[in-house]
Amino acid sequence: MQYLRYATAVIISVGPFLDKTDGVTLETGLTITNERITLVAETDDGSAPTNVLDNVTGATSGTSNDLNYITGNDAGMMQMELSAANTTRLGRMRLVITDAANHCPVFHEYTVIPAAIYDAMFSAGASFGDVAVNTTIATLASQTSFTLTDGSADNTAYGVGAMVVVRDATTKTQLARGILSAYTGSTKTVTLAADPGIFTMAVGDTVQIILQPTQIGTASATAGSLITAGTGTNQLSVASGLVTPAANSITSSVIAANAIGASQIASDAIAAAKIATGAITSAKFAAGAIDAAAIANNAIDAATFAADVDAEILSYIVDDATRIDASALNTANVTTTPAISTAVAALQTYPKNVAVSAFMFYMEDADGAAVTGATVSCFISKDGGAFAATATATATEVSSGWYKVALTQTEANCDELAFRATATGARTCNMKVRMQG
Repeated sequence: MQYLRYATAVIISVGPFLDKTDGVTLETGLTITNERITLVAETDDGSAPTNVLDNVTGATSGTSNDLNYITGNDAGMMQMELSAANTTRLGRMRLVITDAANHCPVFHEYTVIPAAIYDAMFSAGASFGDVAVNTTIATLASQTSFTLTDGSADNTAYGVGAMVVVRDATTKTQLARGILSAYTGSTKTVTLAADPGIFTMAVGDTVQIILQPTQIGTASATAGSLITAGTGTNQLSVASGLVTPAANSITSSVIAANAIGASQIASDAIAAAKIATGAITSAKFAAGAIDAAAIANNAIDAATFAADVDAEILSYIVDDATRIDASALNTANVTTTPAISTAVAALQTYPKNVAVSAFMFYMEDADGAAVTGATVSCFISKDGGAFAATATATATEVSSGWYKVALTQTEANCDELAFRATATGARTCNMKVRMQG
């Protein structure tokens, strides 16, 4: 498919013309008057296709659709004229050229598109949408001044503040963006506000000028006012990129005139006297303080603490040999403290790789009462392994909810032993023991 410009006369290439017998041999000496030309336009409105040219006899001159071999072409190609009237419709068109006695039919398909779109696609200096011109650098005076190969002759065509995009013709990828500060239509000279500084622009680099709004609304001035390019009040300076403020703008002098001065701060400040009046003084604190006597009257003395701790510990100890004497708890010194540590460690550990004849544990029901006469199953996990039943599968009851089970040397051969005991009507007993050795 090829594109045609709307309502524009054009000379198109047609062919190749191939021999009707073998469909391969090029026909380079056909009689033009034997050719029959048909051009059909298709529409998308539900109407039947239109015959623009209906089986027109070929002619080498004197018509709007002259058909001739292309000079110097040996590929069986011809050229054909289409008038502006032939292309005054948008959409698809199909061209058919026939000479049944001599060559195979020649087919071509075209799409007629609006002139503006065609120009944007195929013209070097065309504009489309916000892109006012696509062209190249013709001459370069500096990195802020150059002429265009194609461009408007109107000085105000692009407008101060338009974006100028230059693409490096060598790399095809580097882009430099500048702001248009002036344009001279007679010489197509572009002046940039500053050197973009991305790469060194050169003759032949492609240039696009992208239009920008010529007026920008501002809320700082009166309703409906606009910022325009220039150096006056509320105008944007292209060189500096700053807007000249209006009289009602917030400037440093306006800020200074309404500033909060030191005197204003002082008059409203919280004076030291006010702070002192409401301050929490040592006397006020003492009046409501909890004194040492009050603490002493309600304190738990060392003797009471020792008796309670000893009772709690003794309630979990069966072997009197490991009992911690109350005097050891009541008097902490270099002699008794190690004794306490040793005794507590003895309660929590067993020797590693040594059989335990009586591993003691307590069973209670959901209300915390001792469970007696139960059939208790025991399980152990060694160093985080899976739980397995002990060699002595059922524990032996001692009394008052206490049970014991024997552990073999193999079962005690670990660093950390997790123990679990279960029985009907009892909570599961879970214990963890650190083996020593």
